[in-house]
This record gives sequence, C-alpha cells and structure tokens, in this order.
Amino acid sequence: MTQDQVDDTQQIEFFHPRLFIDIGEVYLRQASNIFAKLIGARPDFDADLHYGRALILFYLQDYNQAIEEIESLFSSRPSSIILSESAQILSAKCHYKLGRRNTAVEIWQGVATDKPIIAVELANAYTGVQLEPMKSAELIRVANLRFETNPFDSLVVITLIRGQ
Repeated sequence: MTQDQVDDTQQIEFFHPRLFIDIGEVYLRQASNIFAKLIGARPDFDADLHYGRALILFYLQDYNQAIEEIESLFSSRPSSIILSESAQILSAKCHYKLGRRNTAVEIWQGVATDKPIIAVELANAYTGVQLEPMKSAELIRVANLRFETNPFDSLVVITLIRGQ
C-alpha cells in the first residue's frame, strides 16, 4: 500500500468516538422500547423481558428505571432462581451507582451463592465497584472448585487484589 492509500482502519478515525456512543444509545433505547411492548404478550417470558430491559436501562445509566423494571420482574411470574439472583445483583449495582452503597451491600449479602455462575457474577459485581476483593476471590475460588468455570475470572480477581 502506498502512502496515498487509506486502509479501512484509518478511515474510521474520521468519526468522533462520541458518534458511536450516540448511535449505540439509540439502538439500546429502541431495544428497550421493543422489550416494553413485548411484556404481557407471552406471560411466560415476562420475567426474561423485564430482566433484559433492566439490563439495557442499566447500560443506558437509567438506574432508577432499571430498579423499577427489576421490581416488575419480581411482581410478575415466578422466574428461575438464577434469573432472580442475577436480577438482585443488577438491582444492587443500580443502587450502588445511585450512591446507595449500604443498600447495594445489603442486597448483595442476601444473594445465594450456591450456584457457581451466580457466585462469579457476584464476585464480578464486587470487583467492578472495588468492594471486598478478598470475598470476590473466595467466591470465584469456590465456584472454580464446584464446577469448571472460567479460570481467567480467578486471575482477574487476583490481579485486582494485588493492585490494591
């Protein structure tokens, strides 16, 4: 390639990074609206739709609305244990982002960690807010012993602990 030619990776530099964020936000908001319209159409999927919408709202930083969506999840049909625990973890993340640290910690302490996937999810939530790194490491260690979970998660937590 000559100096006058531009490859595809160089062309992308003409777009401001904020443009990609704005486009992503438009798509996430549209997905949230679609999820909202689907709720009630098939009640057996309502809990999944509420959780999906809450997750989208979390990424859009609409934490209060995400908490409301999670509360709707719990008031709709009973959902799976894993979905319920994941929803609690997400709710706590929202509370933490809103500055309600004590509420978040209280919710996280109530999450059952007997399922390895939930233990890893909870550990990731703790490390994401730099809270209780030793507990995070222990949760992932136990999860790794119970089932073959991703050993990379353990390395991430150990690295985070050493970095503090």
